[in-house]
Amino acid sequence: MKFKNSLLLLLVISSIVAVAGCSSDNNGDGVQQATPQQQPTPVKGNINNPAGINETLTISSGGEVYNFSVVQVIRGNEINNKVRSANDHEKPAPGFEYLLVDVKLAYNHLFHEAPAYVYNGEFNAYCDNVECNLASVYVANDMTVFDDGNLMPGGVKEGWIAYTVPQGKEVVIGFQPGASTGSNCFVSVGSK
Repeated sequence: MKFKNSLLLLLVISSIVAVAGCSSDNNGDGVQQATPQQQPTPVKGNINNPAGINETLTISSGGEVYNFSVVQVIRGNEINNKVRSANDHEKPAPGFEYLLVDVKLAYNHLFHEAPAYVYNGEFNAYCDNVECNLASVYVANDMTVFDDGNLMPGGVKEGWIAYTVPQGKEVVIGFQPGASTGSNCFVSVGSK
């Protein structure tokens, strides 16, 4: 009998606790209020918030520190004429144009005097989130090409890189030092 009473008492207490717990979750109208979430502003230089021309972006990875900027951009008829005269009248495909980007890169190392090998393949052009091709053209004699090579800590390198891009569309230039760093930054060079 004592066991039956204990079991009955335990069942009654459990039922009361369950009913009290369910009713305390209600806010009165049966609807939970949603709290608005603020979306964080993307970091400047991110693909969703690219920097502008002449803005310097800094990338740090494994002690290496790079300062990257796009100094100048030439595209459209002006550069098409310069490239054609240097390349025996080579033209971009229909719907495309040449884009020349003057990039500037400074390098430092936090821990030792190790050089960094830099090359134009670390700079990519994107239009509508699709990578554009490097252009195999010669630029005018008065323009310094961004050549491959080592850059010692404290060194600064500047030069032109040529791409073929869709006409009149926004292009974003990305820089990613080394193929495996995972660090990158982006600069919008506009659509004109």
